[in-house]
Amino acid sequence: MCEFCRHVQIDKSRCTGDLCCDAFPKGIPVYILWGYDHRESYPNDHGIRFEIRDDLTDLDVVMMQARMETRISEDRNRQILEHRRKDIENYLKRKQNRKPIPIEKRY
Repeated sequence: MCEFCRHVQIDKSRCTGDLCCDAFPKGIPVYILWGYDHRESYPNDHGIRFEIRDDLTDLDVVMMQARMETRISEDRNRQILEHRRKDIENYLKRKQNRKPIPIEKRY
């Protein structure tokens, strides 16, 4: 969906190497790129959601609608958010289980 959104920042994306937008200026989360329907809220999106670009051709609109019909659903959004939640939980568990490196071995 991002390629059809008015908030995508193509010039900034080319400079940083990450796809950026007004909602996520440091890079669009992979979960949205996986197909999360960003017409719905997403954590830390600052209330900025997908809005169709004004400069799309009729063919672009048809392509966008076809992709959205086949890839996006409420169930898919739930699956993606659940995957995100598990990723965060796993990260926090790994971080909690790490033993601190003794000061004398840090340098």
